[in-house]
Amino acid sequence: VLALISFIFIETIMMCSPCAGVYLFEFVSCSAFVVTGVLLLIFSLNLHTK
Repeated sequence: VLALISFIFIETIMMCSPCAGVYLFEFVSCSAFVVTGVLLLIFSLNLHTK
């Protein structure tokens, strides 16, 4: 949830002032969001099979 909020926040900042450091933060934020989603999917599938 926090990764999604920070992603939206960074997108609004990018419209105002582009910066190289923001790209790195956006990449890390998106990566964390994707990894969290995959882990939740795997965890829920493991609970479903047990």
